[in-house]
Amino acid sequence: MVLINSKDIPSVISKSVNINGDITNGGIIEIEGNIEGNITADTVTIREGGFIKGNINCKTFNIKGNFNGNARSDKINIADTAIINGLLEYNFLSADYGANINCELKRLTDQKNAVKLSDILKKDEKKEENKKNN
Repeated sequence: MVLINSKDIPSVISKSVNINGDITNGGIIEIEGNIEGNITADTVTIREGGFIKGNINCKTFNIKGNFNGNARSDKINIADTAIINGLLEYNFLSADYGANINCELKRLTDQKNAVKLSDILKKDEKKEENKKNN
């Protein structure tokens, strides 16, 4: 396991670097190379051409390259150049047109109070039915 302790300056894994193992970083990590392993950090960015196969746990996850695995993050930003397979768990999600997203999406926030589209449609159907009956 690699331990990187930089909070303000990004740690960059360049294109020529291949890592097979886990990375823990208290700050920002940017990936241009290839990683097979799990990453825990404050912010993870997969740059265009970068590849990660593994699990990600971070506050902010920016995906511009190729990701294959499971990610849990407060904020996930997906660029139009991203290729994603696996599971993304998030509180806030943004995705650009053109992104190749082949994964399950799960929101982390409390779903008990969330309004479901199916509930809204059922209420609308009942209103229409009541109008027809009156």
